[in-house]
Amino acid sequence: MPVLTNNVRITLEVQDDDVVFIFPAHHAMKNSIRKLLKNRFIQDGRGNTRNMSYEARQAFFDDNCIGCEGLFIDDEGKVPLTPDSSIEDLRTQFPDSNVKVWTDLIPDNWKAEVSSQFEEMAVRARTKAEGE
Repeated sequence: MPVLTNNVRITLEVQDDDVVFIFPAHHAMKNSIRKLLKNRFIQDGRGNTRNMSYEARQAFFDDNCIGCEGLFIDDEGKVPLTPDSSIEDLRTQFPDSNVKVWTDLIPDNWKAEVSSQFEEMAVRARTKAEGE
């Protein structure tokens, strides 16, 4: 059943299943998207430009993702990973990982892929605005 919300839902296909990541509405993330675009490249002391896109995308995801659907932390698929997941339970379930927040369990390449969609949307919007 379709649900109307102001949230942005980005679907990522993982092993023939869909994982949906939820973000606030675009207007609420305007400054975060601007920061993502700005932090993709940095100048080092010698005037060289370094590509920091991967790190900027991970930081954007960690700062803005407010939930996910279709991602479970148990083998039976009964316990979903959510922002409400107890950090202590997560540390018990995954003792080898250094879990500080629930997004620490999401692979970095997933974070980067989801965040890159916001980059693409911003670039398309800028291109459209310049063309008008």
